[in-house]
Amino acid sequence: MPEINLPPLRIPRSIESNKDQRDYFYQLQRTVYDLFNAIVSGDGTVIEDIEAEIGFDTGSGKSIDQLSAEFATIGDELRAKGPLFVQFRPVTKNTNYTALDFDYIEAEKGVRVSLPEYPDQASEVIIANGDGTAIKVLGNGRKIKVSGLTNEVVMRNAGTSLHFQYFAERGYWRIR
Repeated sequence: MPEINLPPLRIPRSIESNKDQRDYFYQLQRTVYDLFNAIVSGDGTVIEDIEAEIGFDTGSGKSIDQLSAEFATIGDELRAKGPLFVQFRPVTKNTNYTALDFDYIEAEKGVRVSLPEYPDQASEVIIANGDGTAIKVLGNGRKIKVSGLTNEVVMRNAGTSLHFQYFAERGYWRIR
């Protein structure tokens, strides 16, 4: 049976900084991939009874039901920390625009781009200057941390892009 390759999960930063949690996350991710490949046959159909069909061994001494319950709990915790898969949505704007979470905006003609009004901890926006006009990025009620805190940032050079990430506990946008 050919192995199906799933996209990698984005590890939350709070887990990434703790070696034990990070190792556990990667172990769970590998187990999820192995389980997925074990329950899906080569033609894409789901095998109903894994243990009877292929004698699947989880390698942990736990049953598949125990692992499923553990994954559900961990999944809830990870979802609370923000999205695992991040895909930015490319948009081109030549009129004033309020960004949405995970927009990748190519701004032109001196527009004003407002960052999302109600961001959460996982909110990110990338803004690129597409034509070299002065693109003004507004915090939309929240500060933007550059060297200090400000209400706006102006991008003047064509090809320049800034990646904004919201820090909820501090209440400001930070340029990455």
